[in-house]
Amino acid sequence: MFSVVASDKALEDLVKLVHELGGKIASVGPSLRPETISAPNLAVPRAPAVLPLRTEWGEDTVIVAIIDDGIGFAHERFRHGLTETRVEYFWDMSQDRTNNKGTDGLCVGGSFDKDQIDGFLRRFPDNDELLYEASGTIDTSSNRRQSLKFRRAHGTHVLDLATGYDYRNPSERAAAVKRPIIAVQLPSEVISERSDILMVDALRLALDQISEKALELSRQVPGFMDENGKLKKTLPIVVNFSFGTTAGPHDGSSIVEETIAEFLEYYPTNPGNPKCECVLPAGNSHLWRVVARLEVQEDGTIESLPWRVSSNDKTSSYLHIWLPEASDNDDPQIRLSLKPPLDCAPCGLSELGSHVDWLPEGKTNEHYARAGIYHRIVHQPAGGQREQITVALRPTENDGDLDAETSPAGIWRLDFENIGLAPGTVIDVRIRRDDSLIGQRPTGRQSYFDHPGHRRFEPDTGRIRVDACKEQSPVTRLGTLNGYVHATGPHDPVIVGGYRRSDGEMADYSSSGSLTGKKKEPTLSAVSEEGAYHRGVIAAGTRSGSAVIQNGTSVSTPVITRFLADFIAEGRDRAALVELVRTTDAGGLYGPRGYYKDPDCNGANCEDPGCRRLYCFRRGAGRLFSDQIPPHRRRIDH
Repeated sequence: MFSVVASDKALEDLVKLVHELGGKIASVGPSLRPETISAPNLAVPRAPAVLPLRTEWGEDTVIVAIIDDGIGFAHERFRHGLTETRVEYFWDMSQDRTNNKGTDGLCVGGSFDKDQIDGFLRRFPDNDELLYEASGTIDTSSNRRQSLKFRRAHGTHVLDLATGYDYRNPSERAAAVKRPIIAVQLPSEVISERSDILMVDALRLALDQISEKALELSRQVPGFMDENGKLKKTLPIVVNFSFGTTAGPHDGSSIVEETIAEFLEYYPTNPGNPKCECVLPAGNSHLWRVVARLEVQEDGTIESLPWRVSSNDKTSSYLHIWLPEASDNDDPQIRLSLKPPLDCAPCGLSELGSHVDWLPEGKTNEHYARAGIYHRIVHQPAGGQREQITVALRPTENDGDLDAETSPAGIWRLDFENIGLAPGTVIDVRIRRDDSLIGQRPTGRQSYFDHPGHRRFEPDTGRIRVDACKEQSPVTRLGTLNGYVHATGPHDPVIVGGYRRSDGEMADYSSSGSLTGKKKEPTLSAVSEEGAYHRGVIAAGTRSGSAVIQNGTSVSTPVITRFLADFIAEGRDRAALVELVRTTDAGGLYGPRGYYKDPDCNGANCEDPGCRRLYCFRRGAGRLFSDQIPPHRRRIDH
């Protein structure tokens, strides 16, 4: 299997050719902009034969890598001098390649090494705007989304939390030179496309390039090469990937999860068996009402589920139904019928191995389908299989094309017919994320389950209900963990939840594990908000000298990335950090306003015997806490 990156016309021709040759295409995603793609000139050497030694690097040097959107590679927080960057390699996958000669060996976007970035910094030491324009990273004449045009950029903020330092401070500069950076900026098309079809290929390319550049940097460390010029040691690396999804099987078998696991398995096999970690967020969907768990009743029936799709939604909405893993049963266990709103006729029952369309009255061509049910068997990489049903709805409002079909807004009812499931069997139902990016023209509106039994608010106070204790409907807050983090075993990523620094409470959006899933909880948690009225963490804005606020588990994740890099530099590992957090949290944490209380769902006297304390689902091993001011805040607090 291999991936192909192509423009629209080339992709169309390729699909035809593969079918003519009797080949098989696993998936086809949206095309990229043609100007971002060109063939690399493989005859040109990828790296110089002799690399200069970096005498400042040694055994305590750890590479910090980031895969993100909107990475301000010229920001002063990523330098160790006015015109000296710590970014050893930056790859912008969305950069135009119109004038690129293909000498970088890439097929998508453009890249800069440290020497090139230093050259830009010498020309523009104090003007990021002109630097990004001169480098082609932003194009002021274009109206397409360019993340570095905005005051706040996700990747810049995250990278500051992960490894930002003030090079003017001698102690911080000494630490900064030991943390070289490799950065890969994903295209906006990849970020906004929620099916993960594009993300899989972009992530695989990014991790491959990060591995290659890490080996290249290792060759520059004094003492890491033997007398024959072969690498005998490799620099350790921590990769921050602050992205997630609500869709997927949530069992470790998705292609994104396999790609991350392969990287975590491969990199430590390099000379010297270097440590390697990948840090991901727990997710922010705890209160989104996008997860439901349906249990087959004693009489074999399955409860219907109401799915609310909003008006003015200019993007398609998707829902996925996953049955438990089976060994070799190819017979359907359930069938699904879809009842649209507005007293419309229902969509027919699903058929395993085919799809059923919901057509307007009087139409027979599938081109006019407003909704579809796709029923299939998904084979697991390690054996076994799972029955899966996808429901796809067209947008509820046209986005420019007035002739395109639309789906009615309102409640779509999912009706199930049980064929072979035993009583007590649990079915997972998940809605795919469908919101709009910062800086993107608002198009998507998140759909959700609108079950009358779901308790969204506390009955006595009217506040939003956060805990998962005594839920009275199939719609649940449990199992909302990021869909990229469910790989288990020795090659699993670090998963980070978010909590409030002021009182130690978990952030209301920080996603939860599940009693039944393979990943029952995050690894640990870090600060994602300063307080109830300071909903976010302060870190770098897009331009040097600026600071902005951003929240979510995306910003607690790089805090753990920073600590992990420090631990690895000291000869310790992930297990040491987790154990330190566990014992410190268990001993009681003292925050800015006193001791943090233990976040029980209903206090120590909860009467529900099936209720586990909230931190088992959302906090993980514990909350990382330090009474020292974090480096990214010292310039603000002092």
